[in-house]
Amino acid sequence: MSEEETTSHLVSYHDIKEPQKPLAEKHASPRKAAVLSFNPDGSLSIPADLKEKLVHQPAKANTPNRQSTGSKENVTPDSRKRKKNHGPAPWVPPPQDCCHFCYTKDVSKKLGELKEIDGILAHHSCLLFSSGLCQAGKNEEGLWGFLTPNIKKELSRGKRLKCSFCRLPGALVGCHKARCPYSYHLTCGLSNGCLMQYYDNFRSFCENHRPRQNFLEEMMGKSVECAICGDDIKVESKVVPQHILVMECCNMTPLHRECIQNQADASGYFFRCPMCNNEKKFNSVMKIMGINIPQSDAVWEKDGYYDDLYVEHWRCDVPICLHPEGRKGDSRKNDQWDLMKCKTCGQAGAHPIS
Repeated sequence: MSEEETTSHLVSYHDIKEPQKPLAEKHASPRKAAVLSFNPDGSLSIPADLKEKLVHQPAKANTPNRQSTGSKENVTPDSRKRKKNHGPAPWVPPPQDCCHFCYTKDVSKKLGELKEIDGILAHHSCLLFSSGLCQAGKNEEGLWGFLTPNIKKELSRGKRLKCSFCRLPGALVGCHKARCPYSYHLTCGLSNGCLMQYYDNFRSFCENHRPRQNFLEEMMGKSVECAICGDDIKVESKVVPQHILVMECCNMTPLHRECIQNQADASGYFFRCPMCNNEKKFNSVMKIMGINIPQSDAVWEKDGYYDDLYVEHWRCDVPICLHPEGRKGDSRKNDQWDLMKCKTCGQAGAHPIS
């Protein structure tokens, strides 16, 4: 090819790669044009400065695409184990006739009543303390206001949550402390020192974050009598143990937690301090410390509680009774066998002639 046939062309790099398109279609700014020439043998003549850049440019590594080729390179047993541990926990179906939240069929005042709806069994407290469940209906709808679709959704969420104590899935109760990783079944939490607050938002705290009380310094090393049961409580450390509660309204006097809970179960709305009769401050502290105060009347206000006091005593209680018909002989005839009863209690009597 002669020098006359060696022609210079004013082209752009973009024209070499693909057909030229309008700028509005490419949505890109116009590139700078470069003067390219061809060698006598027909090959492209590359400028020296551009050729030097191309020579020093590193080549891309030819790495296989593992997703497309299905290669198993660099897959070790440790990596398989790590992926397995991060996966969802295996689902274990609950036993028959048991709560689907805690896997037990016990009925207690802490767990509440056990009811069924659409094949789902649940304790009242298990529903109240579930972190992702809310009462979306009225009290007479569903289970105590918890609707069936929401309960099923919460159970499905629990399949991915492993209990911190028994390692089984379904741990729907979580510690209220921010960023605390503990989650557990309600029964597992109660058995491992977790505290449940039976009011307001029904919050739960693990053993590390539960609210605690302190004894007074002057009580260290002493024994204090429980005002309810009369047993001695020995103060050995400044922090109050879990089975003991102190009454802030009565100079931090200690009581057994079980004794206070029994009194709350019997008193209901009338629950108050057994020593100073304080109600507002005492109830507020006891709720924070996990005492369940029933929203009901006291046991002595229920029907039939005082029925035995209205039963009149008609029996002779002397060692030797001389009534012809025996100790229970009819003595209501206003005769010599009229029964005389104790003027103090009315629960002891004797025939006058006996």
